[in-house]
This record gives sequence, C-alpha cells and structure tokens, in this order.
Amino acid sequence: MARVENWVLKVRDQKKLDSGNIRMNCQMNGSKHDDGTYDTAMFITVILTDKTEWAERCDETGNYIDVSGNFTHGDWKKDDKTGKNFTIFASKVSKHKFDDEKKPNNKSNNY
Repeated sequence: MARVENWVLKVRDQKKLDSGNIRMNCQMNGSKHDDGTYDTAMFITVILTDKTEWAERCDETGNYIDVSGNFTHGDWKKDDKTGKNFTIFASKVSKHKFDDEKKPNNKSNNY
C-alpha cells in the first residue's frame, strides 16, 4: 500500500461502524486557478481503527482534518455507472489548523 502524509480533508459525515471502526466520508477540494475556476473535488473515505492516533476523539463533521496513513484505490461499477474509490486507513488524524489560526492572539474560527 502507498502512503499519504498530512493531507487536508473536509469531513462531510462520520459514522461508527459495527466493527467499532470510524468511517469519515471526506473531500479534498480542488485547486483554484488564475481564472477563478477550481479543479473538481476528490471524495475520499477515511477509516480510523483503535490503532489510529487521534488527538481529539469527536465528531469532525464539517471540520477540516490532517490525515496520514496507507491508502488503496480502485474502480467501482454499479448498474451503468462507474467511478473511482480512494480509501485512507488512518494512522494519525488531527484537526487542521489554518495559517491564521496559528498566529498569536487570533480569535478567528475557520470551522
């Protein structure tokens, strides 16, 4: 398996699975171009297990996270529709801190 380090993802929803693992449906936003357009967002599933280093175990829905771990990818087909899937098996997850949040005395909240 290949590895990702400190990817910034927005959590769309989070669910505890019957296995006890946590599944986060996330998206990675596309880059902004000079003409004001964006690349298409990429949808990513993040799986957290009891071995995942998770700074603050809470519902991250709507928040941005930093995630590191091994990933797999593949294709899916259902009826006449096809697509790609991308799953990260997280080794480490933490709430993302935007640059302006890291400055002293800044009271803004980007979440």
